[in-house]
Amino acid sequence: MDIEDLEANDPEFSELLEKSLGSTKRVNRGDVVEATVLEVSSEWVYLDLGGKSDGVIHRSEFLEEGKEVRKGEKIRAYYLGRNEAGELFTTRITDSEIAKTYLREAWKSGIPVQGIVEKEIKGGYQVKIPGGFRGFCPFSQMGRDLTVIEGERPEGKTLEFKIVEYSEGGRRVILSRKALLEEEEAKRWEELKDQFSVGKRIGGKVASVRDFGVFVDLGGIEGLIPLSELGWGDPKESLEKVKIGQELELCVVDIDWNLKRILLSQKRALPDPWEKAGNLYPEGSVHKGKVTRIAPFGAFVALEPGVEGLVHISRLGAQKRIKSPREVVKEGDELLVKVESLDLQRKRLSLSVAGQRGEAEEVTEEEIRAYSQDQRARPTLGDLLRQKMAERKRIKSGK
Repeated sequence: MDIEDLEANDPEFSELLEKSLGSTKRVNRGDVVEATVLEVSSEWVYLDLGGKSDGVIHRSEFLEEGKEVRKGEKIRAYYLGRNEAGELFTTRITDSEIAKTYLREAWKSGIPVQGIVEKEIKGGYQVKIPGGFRGFCPFSQMGRDLTVIEGERPEGKTLEFKIVEYSEGGRRVILSRKALLEEEEAKRWEELKDQFSVGKRIGGKVASVRDFGVFVDLGGIEGLIPLSELGWGDPKESLEKVKIGQELELCVVDIDWNLKRILLSQKRALPDPWEKAGNLYPEGSVHKGKVTRIAPFGAFVALEPGVEGLVHISRLGAQKRIKSPREVVKEGDELLVKVESLDLQRKRLSLSVAGQRGEAEEVTEEEIRAYSQDQRARPTLGDLLRQKMAERKRIKSGK
């Protein structure tokens, strides 16, 4: 049936429909409504508009796309007008003028539109939008989860976009998926203010893995797990175990609501291995360990992930004086060690190579602190945040 045969601006229905939707705006042809499927027959899909009035959609619209609509389902539809079947709606925009009206109103009101990403063109992507029109979405506006930088190709995907520019009667339509995502993210941050707090246990899904840490999806926003907070063991080994899409149990370490940043820890959501160290590693006991780090004053040996002890350089040379621990051991070596002393409060273990005699020299806190500062192997929170900001600027510029 020709759309022009419809009583497109029937006053009686417009008034009834606007009352049923609780709107003060007259409903005209091309306007979009959200309705619930009331019944489905062989020919028609009947819509409950929330009042005394019902609408209909040709069922063929769904069947031709290989879809099946069910009672109680909510759908978005566009008002075409009245015909002999009743108040006719459509899920498609086929009439050029209706499409222009819809796109213009979507631009003015900030209503999202669906589009199919067709192909890559200079500077961005060509997107097919309602009414057979084409819009352009720059690379930088696709959103960081669908950028060339991330390596995922968006062609063929059906996505929602915000119209940021509409001109020349629909011949120039600029789209942004990023703007829509940022709006949704801002709303999500507001919702989370009452849900998140420092120290709270939460769940998250791994969104991306970087050499300095892991970004986690918390349901529309991202949090960062620094490398040092991934686990109790070797940070690099912990990083290798993390996979995109993996569900993690986490602890909130810090929140900056103004800058919209959440710092997370997987390590703090796990049992502290030092709580059982007193029973597992009493003084005089012998264990097999792995050399994790080498300092000028000795070698650090892990007895289990998170529990490290120090074998002083004086205990490494089999009673021979050596100038560097590297003369006799290297990272990754396995050693049979004896627990000389255990300080649970400071989480310190003093070890010796099993079978060797002699008194180990004392290592001061200042020596260990100076060594840790010199290593600079683990970035600070400030370093991580600066890296994140630089990454976002790079994505925004499309470079």
